[in-house]
Amino acid sequence: MHNRKMSILAVLLLACVGLTLVACGGGDDKGGSKKKSTSKSSSTAKSRMDKPAANPGGMGPAGGMVDLANAGMITGKFKFGGTPPAARKLDTSKDKWCVQHNDITDETLVVAADGSLRDVFVYVEGLEAFADKFPEPETAVKITQEGCQYHPHVLGIRVDQDLEVINADDTSHNYHFTGTANDEINKTQPKPGTNIETFDSPEIGAGLACDIHPWMKATIHIMEHPCFAVSATDGSFTIKGVPPGKYKLRIVHGAAKSAKDGMEVTVSAKGTANVGEITLN
Repeated sequence: MHNRKMSILAVLLLACVGLTLVACGGGDDKGGSKKKSTSKSSSTAKSRMDKPAANPGGMGPAGGMVDLANAGMITGKFKFGGTPPAARKLDTSKDKWCVQHNDITDETLVVAADGSLRDVFVYVEGLEAFADKFPEPETAVKITQEGCQYHPHVLGIRVDQDLEVINADDTSHNYHFTGTANDEINKTQPKPGTNIETFDSPEIGAGLACDIHPWMKATIHIMEHPCFAVSATDGSFTIKGVPPGKYKLRIVHGAAKSAKDGMEVTVSAKGTANVGEITLN
């Protein structure tokens, strides 16, 4: 009986040793797979970080903030290629106050006598993925309802940047924002006063209008980064704070287009890339 018990114990002991070896072997396989996966992930992350296209010049090797002291700028001038349209006076008879205080003309296409084109929105394409590497805006963008017109007629603003909507007239206005990526805003602004609005998402060509005075219209372009500009009365524009690199320049106007939309531009450290005169038709 004693020998039988010893035999049974010996068999059980051998079985346990076998199970232990199998279990350890499985653990090694899993451990090896996990280590291999981690190594692969680390290698992939490193290779992506080493790609120059994924990290424009002017930023640290680990994707640090944009070094504005090392940034360059893009300059140029817009002109209209056709015959400048005659100024068209708008009917403002709906509000006697507006009639008395301003002669309002259509601003769809504002061309100077020499052909210079105002209100062209121009921005750098290729920096969207690095928007959070630019400093946060410290000042608000302003749009003023004055003389029953919006000033400016076209503006650019960054996501989450404050927009001050100012009523400078001694009459009630309404501002009605409509876009595709941001929530609609429709507010009445009685007499002089200021409201503050912000936008959550980027979009090009959102509209702003006054329902009380239907001739009052403006266009808002909402960007993730600050590398954009709107052409002045003389057609000139300057985009500052552009990290060194090669980009595409996008050109937006509500009534005219340019064959150079999407042109490539190279910005050097602390340099100025002058794209010259660009014609829209």
